[in-house]
Formats: sequence, C-alpha cells, structure tokens
Amino acid sequence: MISNSLIKSVFIVALIAITNIYPQSNLKLDYEKYLLSNGLQVILHQDKSDPIVAVSIQYHILK
Repeated sequence: MISNSLIKSVFIVALIAITNIYPQSNLKLDYEKYLLSNGLQVILHQDKSDPIVAVSIQYHILK
C-alpha cells in the first residue's frame, strides 16, 4: 500500500510542475452580470471564436 505522505509528495511535485508549465497570464474575460428579482445572479460570457455551444450551470445555495 502506498503511504499517504508519498501520495501527497507526488501531488505537490505535479502541482509545482504544472504551475511552471502554465505560468499566470493577464487573461481578461469579458462577461455580463445580471441580478434577477428572485436574487439569482446570472453571469453571461459569449465566446465566438469557435462554432460550438456549451452551457455550464452552477448552484451555490445558502441556508
């Protein structure tokens, strides 16, 4: 059985390698933000660079 410390070490090394391969960039993402009357926040982003359609719905519910 692989020990937890070995798994954590491999994960940390992989994370460091990925951050060095893909350094942070000054990415600017244009979006529109709406607040509906029921309190729902809608964030809309249109990317017309490729002829594809994708929809992503995420819920964050507070009690």
